Amino acid sequence: MFLHSKLEELALMYRIFKRVENTLKFIIAKMNPYIEGRGEKIINDEALKKDPIEFTKKLLELKSEMDKMVEFSFQNDIRFQKSRDVSFQNFMNKSVYTPNYIASYCDNELRKGLKGVS
Repeated sequence: MFLHSKLEELALMYRIFKRVENTLKFIIAKMNPYIEGRGEKIINDEALKKDPIEFTKKLLELKSEMDKMVEFSFQNDIRFQKSRDVSFQNFMNKSVYTPNYIASYCDNELRKGLKGVS
């Protein structure tokens, strides 16, 4: 369901599993490796390592996608939010490029004046 972005099915599963609180850990146990795997593909992509702006844009796109998934499928449950954040921290801390590339992206956006950015 994660691989094919089946958000509605994830939402149904969440509603069923939510009835027994202890079972939510099974969804989280599948979500964490999924997010980390997607993130590691980005941080290990040789083409993206050459372009800090594209590298950071891909990370932001992934973050936006995961935010939507947590909001829609898991009703912004705090456990899923924390799990998503930990997954991002795990894969982002594996790359020495991440902090510098994010700083370069921010610098670039500030120089452009953030026109048209929400």
